[in-house]
Amino acid sequence: MNPRRWWEELVYATFIASGVPKHELDPKFDQLFDSLYMRFTSDLGYSKFHDSIDCLKELQRHNIYTGVISNSDERLTDVLKSLKLTPYLDFVLPSYRAGFEKPDKEIFDQALRLVGTPIKPEEALHVGDDINTDYRGTFYDRDTKPLSDSFKNNNPIYRGTTGWMERHITRTKYLIFISFV
Repeated sequence: MNPRRWWEELVYATFIASGVPKHELDPKFDQLFDSLYMRFTSDLGYSKFHDSIDCLKELQRHNIYTGVISNSDERLTDVLKSLKLTPYLDFVLPSYRAGFEKPDKEIFDQALRLVGTPIKPEEALHVGDDINTDYRGTFYDRDTKPLSDSFKNNNPIYRGTTGWMERHITRTKYLIFISFV
């Protein structure tokens, strides 16, 4: 089943489960789903942090590779393009293309290989917001630790404070993974 069909079935089942009568939903569903699906194929369905581009530019200035790993489908690249983020990324790896989802170690290993230069896992930093999908695959059973706790409100990566990179990313010379969705 392709991703669009999977989402279509999920959205339909969600409307039915929430009590929308089938006879009311069916005549309107195709148009409703098309609109919803297209919204989440562009920047209309997402937003970026106000300082995202500045942060990515700074990483480029320091010759640090950056990429996005996501448990997402083929729309991810279009979304990132519409958010004007792709010029600052070295790769985008949706699970749909990788054949593995986070936290499977293989998706992170594929990301390391996508850079095209040998990078060890301990030379990479993964920024994410979910302990199970973003932490386990990258760091579990490896000789590296996350540099910050993304579950705290005062996490500097979300505040975009000046000086954060100099204080925290100096140990990560080569690659930063950014989780999306």
